[in-house]
Amino acid sequence: MKSHTSRRLPSYGRALQERLNDRANWRRWSGTSADGKHPTLWCVTGSGAWEWARFHCDTRLFVLLPADADPEIYNWKLLIGHKPIILLTLGDFDQAVVDRLAAALFRDGVERISHFGSGGISYVARRRAA
Repeated sequence: MKSHTSRRLPSYGRALQERLNDRANWRRWSGTSADGKHPTLWCVTGSGAWEWARFHCDTRLFVLLPADADPEIYNWKLLIGHKPIILLTLGDFDQAVVDRLAAALFRDGVERISHFGSGGISYVARRRAA
């Protein structure tokens, strides 16, 4: 397994990093707290993820895992400190990939994930202490 420093950012990762670095403008992003200090971050995957991303790229803070990609090859550390991460599955998806994505998020330091799909919320998970 590659170290986290040699793993690449997921799709939309650079844009998310730039937006997170601009704390003065966090308030403009959908889901940010009223005080502008706590943005909502999304991680989207599934066959409908690219369409969702194109529609929401100007309003939401997110990264995308392509439906056919291995979540373990990406560096998810840019999501640390923003909880919960909203994991959104859209269209067709492989539940085993979603489970591996959640494991990769926890591996890289994400503390809490809320998973939403077409049927609503499917789980809220917290990283277990080592």
